[in-house]
Amino acid sequence: MNNRICFSLTCKSLFSRRDKYLLFNFDYDDSFHLNKHSFNEFYLRSFIEQALKSISGKTTLNLTDEIDIDNVDIDQTIDYIRFEKKANLCRLEESFIEKLKKSNVTKLLLTNNVELNFQRFPNCIKTLKIGSFNVNMKLLPEELERLYYVSLGSPQVQPDCLPQSLTYLEISGRYLTNNPVALPPKLLELKLSSTEMEINESLPLPPQLSSVVIHSRWLNYFKSTTTITSMVLYLSNYTLKVGDIPECVRHLTLKLDYSSDTVELVHGLFPSKLETLIPESFNGDLFVTCEQLFAKGCNQLNKLILSAHYAHPLTDRSIPASVESIDFDTYYQNVPIDFVLVGLRFDK
Repeated sequence: MNNRICFSLTCKSLFSRRDKYLLFNFDYDDSFHLNKHSFNEFYLRSFIEQALKSISGKTTLNLTDEIDIDNVDIDQTIDYIRFEKKANLCRLEESFIEKLKKSNVTKLLLTNNVELNFQRFPNCIKTLKIGSFNVNMKLLPEELERLYYVSLGSPQVQPDCLPQSLTYLEISGRYLTNNPVALPPKLLELKLSSTEMEINESLPLPPQLSSVVIHSRWLNYFKSTTTITSMVLYLSNYTLKVGDIPECVRHLTLKLDYSSDTVELVHGLFPSKLETLIPESFNGDLFVTCEQLFAKGCNQLNKLILSAHYAHPLTDRSIPASVESIDFDTYYQNVPIDFVLVGLRFDK
């Protein structure tokens, strides 16, 4: 009982002094929005005065933390270093690389305001994320395993400089090169969202490649694979044909460009053992009904994920016995209310 009384008195004391320590973070320009439009949705009525005070006292503050990277010691407990986007221009010299070599850091995230002024990253770095206008690929460590590269400009890349040890490669942004990129032989996962990039299709696919995110322009190179089980495919002005999707694919996500034609569903278009299908970014009737889908050979599908763009109504009769779970977009409106709650995952 004493503990309960003490706890109650503490809560009362904190509540009575709430204007001394409590502020709300608002993106509103003034208090009009809260007073006129959002007051009924503001459920913390006891804190309304603090909310109004927070809005009236809103100002823009910039906090800058400037450090001399050469004077920073890297603790042995640190395994991940991230340079924030809003930090001032930082120059990494050989002295910093020497500290990395003696540390336990295995992961680095570098933004475009980090200038690289050294010969090469040390081999202790296994994961590297670079957001840059230009970067010399010869700086990459020879034993790098995971590379996330976001190009903000038009770098002149030497594709042969990609480490052969890479198991994960993700490239986005503008990626211009005079020579096609050769995929490293140990690659397991590949994500290419840059349509300007060229792949050296004369070389065989990495023998253990299992997951890809690609555009339809590269389908001819990938459709002969026997190892890829997960595929995210961007369709842009491309008509999907029988045989385009490798038979080994078990999990497929289709992202349709709004300028693309409708997907004409014919028997054999999808792999016969497809387990998961996610039709994303489809506008209205660009995708088929579930009845048509399962009538054309997808009889082993056990998971379906539908978004708000899927226009066809869903009924219990359109869900075959093989489907064990369905994920619905929060804004999907074509599910009967007595069938499943919108925005929730439905399992058998």
